[in-house]
Amino acid sequence: MRKEYDFSKATKNPYAKFFKKQVTIRLDEATIKYFKNMADGECLTRPLSTCISGIVLRQRDVYQSIGNPPRNNAVHRRRIR
Repeated sequence: MRKEYDFSKATKNPYAKFFKKQVTIRLDEATIKYFKNMADGECLTRPLSTCISGIVLRQRDVYQSIGNPPRNNAVHRRRIR
């Protein structure tokens, strides 16, 4: 490897905007607390969003490996009045 590299003619990756997409989700207090505690432990050097993304991807892989992905209507909530 060289001791120094010249990045004066470097360009930004034009595909970088396709790698991640910003979304807003609402989580309850217990879920936020869970992820923050996890971020303090195993995800110490990564942002909280990266930890959550990793967990969601692992869950997706589990469902794909068993061949039984959850359907959109699998979770129903009761409205309490």
